[in-house]
Amino acid sequence: MAQTKPDVVAAPPHSHAAALLDVRLSVRIASAFFWISLAIFLFLVAFLPKELADSRWFVYTGRATFHIAVALWVLADARAQNFEEERARSYMGFAAVLPEFTVPIYLLRSRGLAGAAKAALRFLGYSLLVMLLVVSVGVVSELLGIHVSF
Repeated sequence: MAQTKPDVVAAPPHSHAAALLDVRLSVRIASAFFWISLAIFLFLVAFLPKELADSRWFVYTGRATFHIAVALWVLADARAQNFEEERARSYMGFAAVLPEFTVPIYLLRSRGLAGAAKAALRFLGYSLLVMLLVVSVGVVSELLGIHVSF
């Protein structure tokens, strides 16, 4: 008697863990993109000549990069929070246009008040670290005789 293969193949037991790892990795990559782009922008503001750093194209490019980085983080995090794909993409779209309003609303809806406050404090802590890094590089460059524009 020949054995037939079942129509439905059971997923390996570790596939959920692998999927969870992929989601967490995408959130970390989006977070890294955000913080790296912020640090690069701050370094450029510090080391570019003032007339170039104040130019419209630089300001608009920096603003667009910030909005894209925030939107990518919101999308990755919404997927990690098990939001429906359509809802995650809606938050991403709004975050790309108005991150100042969308991110607090998203954090409140995805984490509640306590989780949103914790995420805001974590953001402020990371922001202080990035700014401390930029200021440290500025101090060291001044000691080495390299002109910094901030």
